[in-house]
Amino acid sequence: MSEKGKKHDTPAEQVIEIYTELLNEIWRRVAYLIGGITLQVLMSNAVRRTSLAFPFLTQVSVTTCGVSLEKLREVCCSLPKHETRKALQNLVAELFSLLISMSGDVIVRELAPLVKNTEEKLESADEGSAI
Repeated sequence: MSEKGKKHDTPAEQVIEIYTELLNEIWRRVAYLIGGITLQVLMSNAVRRTSLAFPFLTQVSVTTCGVSLEKLREVCCSLPKHETRKALQNLVAELFSLLISMSGDVIVRELAPLVKNTEEKLESADEGSAI
């Protein structure tokens, strides 16, 4: 069921949990390289830009310590299942775009395996929820 073009069946709560893990690990690695304040500015910009297409992402909280999706959990209950996933994918893509514009692809290359691992988790979750 996780083929391209098909709806994702993973519940929003589980998608948020998987993306929380990804964003925490990205934060840990990138903050070490560029600093928490710089990363906070980049992530805040990514949230702002992505929320133009997905207004509910304004519920994402960004501080110098990290990213919180806790408020997003409440909002996403009323959205189509695939909408949360699509929004968070776009958020990560926007952050990567900003990181690339700042440092070339050096940082993003290091993060690519994390994203691949997240995609695999989501595919597994899709298969599990389709049963």
